[in-house]
Amino acid sequence: MTTPLLSIVILSHNRREALLRTLGQMASRDRGRSHADVSREVIVVDNASKDGSPEAVRENFPDVQLVALPSNEAIQGFNIGAARALGEFLLILDDDAWVATDVLRDAIECLKEHNDVGGVALLPKHPA
Repeated sequence: MTTPLLSIVILSHNRREALLRTLGQMASRDRGRSHADVSREVIVVDNASKDGSPEAVRENFPDVQLVALPSNEAIQGFNIGAARALGEFLLILDDDAWVATDVLRDAIECLKEHNDVGGVALLPKHPA
Protein backbone atom coordinates (compact mmCIF):
# COMPACT_ATOMS: atom_id res chain seq x y z
CA MET A 1 0.00 0.00 0.00
CA THR A 2 1.29 3.46 -0.85
CA THR A 3 1.25 6.18 1.76
CA PRO A 4 -1.86 8.35 1.33
CA LEU A 5 -1.57 12.10 0.94
CA LEU A 6 -4.59 12.63 3.18
CA SER A 7 -5.95 10.83 6.22
CA ILE A 8 -9.60 11.50 7.06
CA VAL A 9 -10.65 10.70 10.63
CA ILE A 10 -14.37 10.52 11.31
CA LEU A 11 -15.70 10.20 14.85
CA SER A 12 -19.06 8.58 15.47
CA HIS A 13 -21.32 7.49 18.33
CA ASN A 14 -24.77 5.98 17.79
CA ARG A 15 -25.36 7.91 14.56
CA ARG A 16 -25.38 5.03 12.10
CA GLU A 17 -27.49 6.68 9.41
CA ALA A 18 -25.54 9.95 9.48
CA LEU A 19 -22.24 8.05 9.30
CA LEU A 20 -23.40 5.87 6.42
CA ARG A 21 -24.65 8.95 4.57
CA THR A 22 -21.28 10.66 5.02
CA LEU A 23 -19.31 7.61 3.89
CA GLY A 24 -21.69 7.16 0.96
CA GLN A 25 -21.25 10.79 -0.04
CA MET A 26 -17.48 10.39 0.01
CA ALA A 27 -17.68 7.18 -2.04
CA SER A 28 -19.97 8.76 -4.63
CA ARG A 29 -17.60 11.69 -5.03
CA ASP A 30 -14.77 9.24 -5.60
CA ARG A 31 -16.79 7.62 -8.38
CA GLY A 32 -17.35 11.10 -9.80
CA ARG A 33 -13.56 11.68 -9.58
CA SER A 34 -13.85 15.04 -7.75
CA HIS A 35 -11.59 13.87 -4.90
CA ALA A 36 -10.03 10.86 -6.59
CA ASP A 37 -6.87 12.80 -7.41
CA VAL A 38 -6.18 13.10 -3.65
CA SER A 39 -4.88 9.75 -2.39
CA ARG A 40 -6.39 9.12 1.00
CA GLU A 41 -7.36 6.77 3.74
CA VAL A 42 -10.55 6.99 5.76
CA ILE A 43 -10.50 6.06 9.44
CA VAL A 44 -13.78 5.80 11.35
CA VAL A 45 -13.46 5.83 15.12
CA ASP A 46 -16.63 4.47 16.68
CA ASN A 47 -17.24 5.41 20.31
CA ALA A 48 -18.86 2.12 21.42
CA SER A 49 -22.06 2.58 19.40
CA LYS A 50 -24.96 0.27 20.19
CA ASP A 51 -26.89 1.03 16.98
CA GLY A 52 -24.99 -1.26 14.60
CA SER A 53 -22.68 1.43 13.26
CA PRO A 54 -19.48 -0.67 13.32
CA GLU A 55 -21.15 -3.62 11.60
CA ALA A 56 -22.67 -1.34 8.95
CA VAL A 57 -19.27 0.24 8.20
CA ARG A 58 -17.63 -3.18 7.88
CA GLU A 59 -20.40 -4.45 5.61
CA ASN A 60 -20.85 -1.40 3.37
CA PHE A 61 -17.40 0.22 3.32
CA PRO A 62 -14.72 -2.49 3.55
CA ASP A 63 -11.98 -0.05 2.48
CA VAL A 64 -12.61 2.15 5.52
CA GLN A 65 -10.34 1.51 8.48
CA LEU A 66 -12.65 0.99 11.45
CA VAL A 67 -11.53 1.53 15.04
CA ALA A 68 -14.35 0.17 17.22
CA LEU A 69 -13.67 1.40 20.74
CA PRO A 70 -14.93 -0.69 23.69
CA SER A 71 -16.07 2.45 25.53
CA ASN A 72 -17.09 5.99 24.63
CA GLU A 73 -13.89 8.03 24.66
CA ALA A 74 -15.71 11.16 23.41
CA ILE A 75 -13.50 13.70 21.61
CA GLN A 76 -10.38 11.69 22.53
CA GLY A 77 -11.51 9.40 19.70
CA PHE A 78 -10.17 11.94 17.21
CA ASN A 79 -6.70 11.56 18.75
CA ILE A 80 -6.99 7.78 18.61
CA GLY A 81 -7.80 7.97 14.92
CA ALA A 82 -5.09 10.54 14.24
CA ALA A 83 -2.51 8.27 15.89
CA ARG A 84 -3.30 5.62 13.25
CA ALA A 85 -3.21 8.05 10.33
CA LEU A 86 -0.46 7.62 7.75
CA GLY A 87 -1.19 10.61 5.51
CA GLU A 88 0.90 13.73 5.19
CA PHE A 89 -2.25 15.77 5.88
CA LEU A 90 -5.08 15.13 8.32
CA LEU A 91 -8.76 16.01 8.02
CA ILE A 92 -11.03 15.70 11.07
CA LEU A 93 -14.75 15.26 10.33
CA ASP A 94 -17.89 14.65 12.32
CA ASP A 95 -20.07 11.74 11.26
CA ASP A 96 -22.57 14.06 9.57
CA ALA A 97 -20.12 16.16 7.55
CA TRP A 98 -18.55 15.95 4.13
CA VAL A 99 -16.39 18.18 2.01
CA ALA A 100 -17.54 20.08 -1.07
CA THR A 101 -16.04 19.39 -4.48
CA ASP A 102 -12.41 20.48 -4.93
CA VAL A 103 -12.07 21.75 -1.35
CA LEU A 104 -9.69 18.97 -0.29
CA ARG A 105 -7.34 19.57 -3.18
CA ASP A 106 -7.46 23.35 -2.65
CA ALA A 107 -6.77 23.06 1.09
CA ILE A 108 -3.83 20.72 0.50
CA GLU A 109 -2.40 23.04 -2.14
CA CYS A 110 -2.70 25.96 0.30
CA LEU A 111 -0.82 24.02 2.98
CA LYS A 112 1.89 23.00 0.51
CA GLU A 113 2.37 26.57 -0.71
CA HIS A 114 2.49 28.14 2.76
CA ASN A 115 4.93 26.29 5.01
CA ASP A 116 4.11 28.68 7.85
CA VAL A 117 0.46 27.53 7.92
CA GLY A 118 -0.25 24.56 10.18
CA GLY A 119 -3.95 24.09 9.48
CA VAL A 120 -6.92 25.11 7.42
CA ALA A 121 -10.44 25.47 8.80
CA LEU A 122 -13.20 24.62 6.38
CA LEU A 123 -16.32 26.77 6.40
CA PRO A 124 -19.26 24.66 7.57
CA LYS A 125 -22.46 25.12 5.58
CA HIS A 126 -25.81 23.56 6.25
CA PRO A 127 -27.26 21.98 3.09
CA ALA A 128 -30.51 23.94 3.47
